[in-house]
Amino acid sequence: MSSSEQEYKVPQNILDHPAWVRLESQHAYYDRKAVRYQDRFKRIKLVLIALSAGIPLIVFLPSDWSRYVVAVAGVAIAMLEGMLTLNQYGTLWTKYRGTAEELNRERWLLLSQAGDYAEH
Repeated sequence: MSSSEQEYKVPQNILDHPAWVRLESQHAYYDRKAVRYQDRFKRIKLVLIALSAGIPLIVFLPSDWSRYVVAVAGVAIAMLEGMLTLNQYGTLWTKYRGTAEELNRERWLLLSQAGDYAEH
């Protein structure tokens, strides 16, 4: 939260409004999910990058075990890529983040009583 958002006090009539209560709970939900999926996506991608980058180095090790390590790394890469595809962490991260940002826009419309929240 930026300092300007921290300084702004939401009026009591807005805090009690059912739309505000729903908006805040939904924004918190989508924001939390976006952070979770971003974290999972980036962690898995970092492991994939490390495994992929390590394979050429492992091949040149003088040990007989290097081929087994390369094989295990290849299987791990395939499984992690499958996990990313199956669980759609990257797609969910961007969708949940987009929804959270749209809800943030609704928050400001409600606070300024503009758009659908304007009093007629």
